[in-house]
Order: sequence, then structure tokens, then C-alpha cells
Amino acid sequence: MDIWRQYLYVDDTCWTEEKRYCYRVPALPPVVQEEFEDMRICGEQGGLPFTKAVRPNKLGVCPKNHSPCSKATSVQNTICYSNTEGQGKCPINDIVFAKQGSTQFTQLNSNLSYVKVQFDSDYSIFYTKDANQLPITSTKVEYKPCAKDSERSRSPGQVFYLLEKEEKDCTVDKLNGKTFDTRYVESGYRTNLYEIQDDSDVWDDLKIMPQFNRDTERQNRISS
Repeated sequence: MDIWRQYLYVDDTCWTEEKRYCYRVPALPPVVQEEFEDMRICGEQGGLPFTKAVRPNKLGVCPKNHSPCSKATSVQNTICYSNTEGQGKCPINDIVFAKQGSTQFTQLNSNLSYVKVQFDSDYSIFYTKDANQLPITSTKVEYKPCAKDSERSRSPGQVFYLLEKEEKDCTVDKLNGKTFDTRYVESGYRTNLYEIQDDSDVWDDLKIMPQFNRDTERQNRISS
């Protein structure tokens, strides 16, 4: 009995007795997809981790030598900052993408508690520390964040490269019975997988890989 090992080759038709026209295709290193519209969105980490954040008592009073980050937050949403370190250590608790000309853009633009940063020709980013909600501790770019943090959701109509490993979708978390993590809320900006991978030069790598199908590229232009 012979022992066989199957390798991936560029041309599947070369699986004959004559294999001299074949060559092995090595795996490619992973690509960090972190660009949008050829830009990166950056934020500065500061202050204490949320698990160690200083909170007020039931009456909304912060500990000695501490003050509330915002007067607009309820007791359960208030974070206290050290008077020594200053209010600059207070966390951002809302980030919104708003399209120019929209009602939301007009409302946020007139709200003095929000800071506006131009994102592209159509959208601006608005952020604040005065929204009545807890701090933002995580951001994700996908269809809907899964209840299981180790999983990634699959966009409707998304097509995968044939040899892609992560083709799975969100599954039910047995601990809470949920499929998606409802703690996440939409930020207001929508894009598609093609644009993200194009900005990160992923398509340049995929096009030279075996069994690449141009329909994958076209379909991911419309899935979001």
C-alpha cells in the first residue's frame, strides 16, 4: 500500500502521471484589514480599564477627590475621574457616522457636546463623552457582531474564496441563548467586503491564488 499526500497546485489538470508542469503554491501571510477609504481610524487609549473604573454611589456622588465625567449621564452610566489626572482621562461613550445633508448630521452638528471629524467627502465622524450611556470598550466591522467573540458574522450574499477557512457564521451561544451580541449598536457607516479588502490590497494576493473566481470579487461589491 502506498501513502499519498495531496498538495494544492495552481493547475488542477496536471494531476496525471506527468507532473512536471505543476508547482506548489505556498500559503500567504494574513493581512490586517484596517483601512477604510484609504484611511485608518485611530483612537488614544487612556484612563483605567472599564473593569477598574471608578463609579459613583447610589446617590450619584463620586468618591473623594473624584468628579463625574459628565453631568448628562445617569447614575448607572457615570464614570468618575481623578481630579489630579483631569477630565481628559474620561472615556468616549458615543461614536456616530453621519452623512452630510441628513437630518442626523444636522442634529449632531448643532450639538455642542459632539466633536466632528471629517471622514470622507460624504461622511463625518461625531464623538462625545456626554452621551447618557456607558463607555465604548470595543468596535467591530462586520455584518452583526456574534454572541461568541471568537466567531465572525457572514454578510447576506457574501461569497468566499474557495480556499477561505473562515466561511462560518454566528452560532448560538449556549451561555445566553443569543446568536448576536446585542450590546453593539450600529455606528451609521456602511461599506462592503470588496472595498475593505481592496483598501488593504487583499485582492492583489487573491488574484494570483489557485481557483480564484472573479465572481467572488463582483459579488462582494454588493454584499455589506
